Order: sequence, then C-alpha cells, then structure tokens
Amino acid sequence: MVAFRNQRPLGSPWHSCRGAIAILVSMVALAASSAESASPHYPDDPLFPADQICIRGASTDPSTLDPFRLVRWLISISDIGDAALDANGDGDTLLSEKQLALVQRDYCTGGIGRACTAEEANTLARVQDRLSDFVDKAGGADFVFERIRRPTIDERLESAFLNPFFEITGRRFQVAEVLDIERRYVAIYCTAPEPVEPAPVADLSAPEIVEEPEKPHWIFNPRDADGLRLTSEIDDLTKDRNKLAAVRPAELSITADVDEGETLYQVKAVAGYNFEMERSDLIYTSTIPFILFERFFNGEENEIDKLGFGIQEAFSVIQPDRSGAEVAITPLYLTDSDFASDIGVLKLRWTPTLAPDAALPIGFSREFGPIALQLDIDALADFGRVFDNGGDPDLVDESEFFRVGGRLGLRFQGSRDSGFDHIALDVSNRYLKDIDGDDSDLYRLDLSLSYLFSQAENYRLSVSYANGRTDDTLEQTEYWKTQFGIRF
Repeated sequence: MVAFRNQRPLGSPWHSCRGAIAILVSMVALAASSAESASPHYPDDPLFPADQICIRGASTDPSTLDPFRLVRWLISISDIGDAALDANGDGDTLLSEKQLALVQRDYCTGGIGRACTAEEANTLARVQDRLSDFVDKAGGADFVFERIRRPTIDERLESAFLNPFFEITGRRFQVAEVLDIERRYVAIYCTAPEPVEPAPVADLSAPEIVEEPEKPHWIFNPRDADGLRLTSEIDDLTKDRNKLAAVRPAELSITADVDEGETLYQVKAVAGYNFEMERSDLIYTSTIPFILFERFFNGEENEIDKLGFGIQEAFSVIQPDRSGAEVAITPLYLTDSDFASDIGVLKLRWTPTLAPDAALPIGFSREFGPIALQLDIDALADFGRVFDNGGDPDLVDESEFFRVGGRLGLRFQGSRDSGFDHIALDVSNRYLKDIDGDDSDLYRLDLSLSYLFSQAENYRLSVSYANGRTDDTLEQTEYWKTQFGIRF
C-alpha cells in the first residue's frame, strides 16, 4: 500500500474544488483544439501569400495576381468538401460554384438544401471574411489594385457570382470582380511600384484628379445598339431589338372592310429614337420621342387620317434571375394631317416578365416540342380629352375619357428544329373599361399569320384579321388585310 502525504478525504471541499478546476481546464483546451482545427490556416503577413497566388510575366513586367490560383488556394486552406461546394447537387464541383461559395454570404445557410455541415459553414464564413478584408484593403502593402471597368448587365446575368446583391455599397472593388478568372474588371499587381524620387515642388505639374464615379452610375447606350425604332404600336417602342420577331411592324397593307364591303389601303407606322441608359444595379431607363401616322383610304377619300406626336419614358427593372417589370408613361398629342382636330392622351403601361425557368413563358419564348410559345401581358390605362373634334361627327368636343384594362398577347412560332420556324401566329386581345360608364369601352381582337424572312428579320408578310373599336373614335370595325411589314 502506498501512502500519500496530506491526503484529504474524497468528500472534502479541497477535493471538489480541484475536480472543478480540472474539468474547466479540459473544456478550455478542447474548445481551443476544436477552433484551431475548424479555422483555416493563414500566414500572418501579407494578407495572402504572393508566391501562391501570383504569376510572373515577362522580365520587364510585374507579376500579377491569378484569380484561379487565388480561388484554388482559398478552397485548399479551408478544407471544405466538394459536397458542400456543389451548388446544384449534380455531383460535380465547378469553378463557378467555388466562386459563388466565396462571394455569397449565406451560401451554406440560405435554406436551399446544400450539403454543408455546421463546421463547414463556419469555416466558409471565416474564409469569406478574410477575402473581403483583402479586397477592402486593396491587397495591403504588397498588392496594387487597378480598375479596368465594371461588369455589364449581360456579364452579370451569365455568371451567378457577379450578382450585384452580393456587393457592398461604397466599396471601390468587389470580391466577385477580383475572382473573375478573365481579369476583365480589376488588374492586381503583386509588387508595389518602386518609389520615385520626388521632384522639386517648382517642377511639379498640377496633378490630375480622377474621381471614380459613385454607385449607382448611369451608362449611355449600354447595349451598343442603334436607337432607331419603327413599329406599328406605341407599346412596342421599348421592346428588345435583339428579339425583333416579337415587335409588331409598321404596315403597308391592302384591307377588305367586312362591314362596308369595300377595299381600303392602309399605312400605319410609329417611328422614334431610343435614348437608353443603364444603371449598374440592373435598372434601365429609355426616353423615346416618336411620331405616329395612320391612314386608311379607298383611292378617293380618307377614311381615317391620324397624326400624332409624343414621348415615351420607360423604366425597366431586371432581377438577377432575369425576371422583371417595365413601366411606361407616354404623353401623346393626336391630330390629323390638316391639324383640324386636337386630342390629348396620357398612356400608362405596366409589363411584367417572369424568369426563364418559370412555369409560364411570360415575356420570353420557350419551346414545347415543335412549337415556341410566348405570352405577353400588359396592364394599360388611358387618360384623354378631346379639345377639338375637327368636324368629325364621331368625336365630341370637350369630352374626357378614362379607361383602364389590359392586353393579352400570345405568339406561336415553329421551333428552331421544326422546319417551319419562319411561320408565326400572333393573337392579341385588348380591353379597356371606361370608368365613366358611358359605353366608351375599348375592345379589339387582332389575329395575324406571318411569314418571316429567315435572313432579314426586319421584314414580314402577313394575313391579318381585326375586330373591335378604333382607339380614338371608338368606331366599330371588322376587316381582313394582307400586309407587308417593316420593323427596326
């Protein structure tokens, strides 16, 4: 038997205190060990190691940061599994998914079912903090950041990690811009330039002060497209000219009037010029001054003669998933070629667009087997006043109108591989309720079967049917027409 000097009974206060201290020390050591194992290991200085993330150029060129090496180094030191980085759960971890994980703050905790453990989520958050600090400090003393340009809207839509909602307002450089492997937005030099011996004050020229524009900033003509607009409908002035087939063209047509049993000729056109601006957070604005001209004639006398001048101001908001909405405000003055009548109109329009993966193809075209379908929805309102009827018995002087309603459009076209992609059927049904309730409701159904020129989308041949009321006089019409259409 071994005897211990100064041994105390198990139940004594000293024994209890000593046990509690031992347990506390063990817990602290365990927590420190866990934190060390969960935290990525970074060198102390610099923020990131240049020898791991930089590439050497020619002998006279400075070395530059390689975004691909930066992404690879960050992922390697974080020790996060591929399953946690697999954004779409397809079993493959792509570079774009790693970029998104380093940019999106709630990548693991956004409630979308990604396979991150709690430890991996905490580790990724610390990696993001370190990267954000690196970009916020423009790399520190051993790196020089230089702005090239900002991402365009098309580049943002193509790359999920360039989503502007991941950016920090007021920061000169953004994490996503630094991670772009094509280095389109920021050039980062890994060695600061050698200091230059200061010249005497008397020999110094006045410095050029260049201030980087604060966000949000506006970009003129962001799509680098011709601003000319030629169509038959005011509501089509703002439509994307990269999707020209959806634009209703200006018309030269031969019309058979069903009610009157006579043949008419028609010219109908809206011509304008689009001054478009883009703000960096996916907001567009368009200002389009335009002229409207419409004339029906039978070779002897005018049936309808309309001349209009207006300006359309449209605001479009596009979400990162490509859904969005457009609001257009259009003041319009209507008269005739003799300037005898005077009508003032204010037109309002709201047009939504759903994301390309939505159940219904509203605002975009989707193929269903041999058919490509597109739905268009417009909420409409017209405020107007007839100041002078110009001798037209269908118009009442000093009359006012306020109509609210909408338009539903459907477009069917052969899909690209169907063999008849040059054939399209357009259906448009418009109805506006007269709020005054004096039977001035406006309704109109338009059907059009068209042949599209495959090498020249600006032109089409159509056979059309229209039934309803005219916009201004509310005259009941029903006619067939064969038309040649031109659109720009």
